[in-house]
Amino acid sequence: MKRVLSSQAGLFSIVTLAGLAAAAACSSSSGGGGGTVTPPGDDGGESGSSSGGATSSSSSGGVSSSSSSGGASTSSSSSGGTISTTGCSDAGGSVGTNDFVTISPTGGDCPVQCSITLGVHITFPVTWPASTASNQGTGNVDIWLMSNQSGNTMFTGTARTCGTTLPVLALNGTGAAAVCAPGMTCPTNVQIAFNDAEWDTKIMRTFSLTGTQTGWNPGDTLTTNPSLGVLGLNATAGSATATWPPYCASNCYPATVPSSGTLCTGGTCTGPDGAYSGSEITDDDGDGFPGITANPLNNSMFSYPPTSVTLFGIPPLADQVYIVTRNQIALSGMRMSSCTQGSGSATISLFDNHVVGCHATAYTPVGGSQMPAAPCTSAQVSFLDQNRTIYGPNATSVASTSSPITGTVTIQQMAPGATCADVRAITN
Repeated sequence: MKRVLSSQAGLFSIVTLAGLAAAAACSSSSGGGGGTVTPPGDDGGESGSSSGGATSSSSSGGVSSSSSSGGASTSSSSSGGTISTTGCSDAGGSVGTNDFVTISPTGGDCPVQCSITLGVHITFPVTWPASTASNQGTGNVDIWLMSNQSGNTMFTGTARTCGTTLPVLALNGTGAAAVCAPGMTCPTNVQIAFNDAEWDTKIMRTFSLTGTQTGWNPGDTLTTNPSLGVLGLNATAGSATATWPPYCASNCYPATVPSSGTLCTGGTCTGPDGAYSGSEITDDDGDGFPGITANPLNNSMFSYPPTSVTLFGIPPLADQVYIVTRNQIALSGMRMSSCTQGSGSATISLFDNHVVGCHATAYTPVGGSQMPAAPCTSAQVSFLDQNRTIYGPNATSVASTSSPITGTVTIQQMAPGATCADVRAITN
């Protein structure tokens, strides 16, 4: 089976997030509940019916069909086949002749579905340059998306990010010294991560998508129009044409913040927040901090990221990092392995991020007493933003329309009521 799928979405970068694939899979399910679905059987010998104004006819010499403006039509023949046509209203229009898609009587083809939920798993390689605290590196980014769409030859829908995994960042000598007190041995890798709960119950921002397809059967093609995914920024600051600003060098965080570090109340943020003003920031996970919250790992394999160059004492590290992202992704060359599964390629033309705030652990400066954990200072936010991972197809370029990143995608139709946890179970 082959379909062509292209889309642009914002998927999180640092991620993610969001953008996504449009529905190219087709099947039916029996009721609510999460998870994936299996394609319905097609024995080629049954007649179809519809409750929405269907008509039927028979022929002794072959197969014939007729359609009505209200739903579906079926035709049976002495040759043993049944052709069923189903009507779905195109996005923004009414059901018409071109909205009816024939389902082959020989079995193996996919039924038309007026609405569908898809899970999408995108994987792509990235490279980033060295910074003050880290080495140049390469690795893979994984993004999971869930989309809901309706229509037929033309469709519309929305998508949301269900998960993002970023590659491991290796600290250089300066970075290693900045995460470890003298005489101690500390991990020299950093892993920026997101708690599943962020995607499952907190980050609900969706991104629109539109597209067209030639049908629902093997060999049909599907294309989505460009769609942008942004998290942590308003529509103006996060638009595809907005210039992505350089790292914040100064005045990166309010000089005085509440002891809790909370900067957003009722969705209204105060600033400055990194490279942006407070009015440009959105609190998309609703936790009171700017942007969305990442939770770096801290265990025998990973250290919290450093917030300054520290050669002595117990350094302050970032146990929470607040970020904003802008992503634009295209998916194409979809080859369906069944009515509910498929794979293809991904083209990432935007994958931007900024650090707009953080929270620091307790620390002990040289010759001083222990300082408590607290919201990061402006200098600490600046250090993290300057040393953030800037992803691109190579160490000297960022992802753009002229220098995109290429990856792979797996698509799976989801059952009604599917959750982000179900989508994250999709593997490439």
